[in-house]
Amino acid sequence: MKTKAYETLYKVEDKLWWFLTLRNLFDFMLKDIRKPLRILDAGCGTGGNIKFLEKYGEVYGLDLSEEAIKYNKLRGNIVVKGSINSLPFEDSVFDVVLASEVIYHQWVDDSKAVSELYRVLKKRGILLVNTAAYDFMKGRHDEAVMTKKRYTKNSLKDLLQNNGFKIAKIFYWNSILFPLRLLSVKFNIGNSEESDLAVNPMINKLLIGLMKIEIAFIKLGFSFPFGLSIMCRAEKIQSKN
Repeated sequence: MKTKAYETLYKVEDKLWWFLTLRNLFDFMLKDIRKPLRILDAGCGTGGNIKFLEKYGEVYGLDLSEEAIKYNKLRGNIVVKGSINSLPFEDSVFDVVLASEVIYHQWVDDSKAVSELYRVLKKRGILLVNTAAYDFMKGRHDEAVMTKKRYTKNSLKDLLQNNGFKIAKIFYWNSILFPLRLLSVKFNIGNSEESDLAVNPMINKLLIGLMKIEIAFIKLGFSFPFGLSIMCRAEKIQSKN
């Protein structure tokens, strides 16, 4: 992620529709998990998700960026500098690992990273992955956050299963906005690389409402056939063989 994007992220992370919706989904994906937990937010950015997840237990953050670490310290988070490709933690120490908006980055070897996430999880530990969908949807925001690739549901499944995980739940979300985003990418609408983070307050309120409707359908078991993002809950099984 570019330096200025961290500053913008820190300012909007606790009120932007995207993050409020994302945390609603985290609650949904963790609703049956016993607490307290030991949690790792791998690729924690400016640390808003760490504060949110603290209600589930003890949360550690990891990020490669000094800028990210600076903002985490402002929040009072426990954070370690390191790469998701080679985690600076012992084997089998976390109950839950979150990898949100991280495996698609330019500096990430996604297979190596997922193998590392598997390693640090306890047996039957839970991996939550949220990542961007469809390479043809790359836009200006992808430039700002230095996206290497976007996934399909099947390619994400293959990545996780090939590294020993059992898929418990996987679905597309942010589907309501898919047609608008497709048009904006196709016709290169929007001049700013940070346009996905710079949202008018009235539009932000509208998007929060729209996403509440979409997430209500997801919670009822409806599966959208496409979306701008993919959410997955996977479980560490005993052996990769």
